[in-house]
Amino acid sequence: RDPRYRTASSVLSCGGLRQQFSLVENIRLSMASMRFIKNDYHQIAAPDADADDRHGPKRVGLAEEGYLFLAGSEAGAQTLRENHALQVS
Repeated sequence: RDPRYRTASSVLSCGGLRQQFSLVENIRLSMASMRFIKNDYHQIAAPDADADDRHGPKRVGLAEEGYLFLAGSEAGAQTLRENHALQVS
């Protein structure tokens, strides 16, 4: 048992967050989730998880590395361009 969740599988996972969406609702939800993870991580800290740490809850170990998307056709490339334009608008 790991009451501090330091060796739990979720903590040690290599998960990723994608923000490559084509619907405005999904883009907004993804952006809000990313803001939460970056700025409000302390709200999800386990009670007393870091009681002996004078600096408060640990930051989420987030590394923004990015994804590379490749299109297999000109139509696919156009779809990626359109999605990107929507995401940065």
